[in-house]
Amino acid sequence: MITSTEITDYSEADLHYVLCMANMEGAQQLCRDMINGGFSGSFSHATVIMSLVHHGVELFLKYAICKANKKTPNNHYIRGLLKEYDAAYPDECFRLDLPFVTQFIGHTEEEVQKLVKNEEQYKNRTDQMGRYHCDQFGLSWEGFYAFIPVSFLTKAESLTARFLILRSHIESDNG
Repeated sequence: MITSTEITDYSEADLHYVLCMANMEGAQQLCRDMINGGFSGSFSHATVIMSLVHHGVELFLKYAICKANKKTPNNHYIRGLLKEYDAAYPDECFRLDLPFVTQFIGHTEEEVQKLVKNEEQYKNRTDQMGRYHCDQFGLSWEGFYAFIPVSFLTKAESLTARFLILRSHIESDNG
């Protein structure tokens, strides 16, 4: 029997980190299983993998923000969490290149600001896209989406390795 007693005494920051790594490792294992045929190669199954990585990224950012003695944000909005993380850890060695942050290519700076402002009104949209078949208004998600297991696994593995390195920097800075 597996019980929650293993995590009962963890600090909020440590709990965020442990659960981050569990999500990242779970996503990687499912991705490997998908590649090897042990987990269905359907898009609905791929959304489970993407959702686990999204949650892992969210929890890592919350871990780091919490370790910087800041109040842990109460949302899933990766762009906003990354902004708080960058403010708490401004040194170049802490930089992250994260998935789930929309890139606005081919737009002027003014257009990008408008697009980001619009995105902020629906800030949990990327989190919801991985878990629900429609948006909060009951409308189907617009666009065409694809998932390439091998590429995604590579990104998830490198992101997990980056989190391990960053954790050692964060712990030594806050030790």
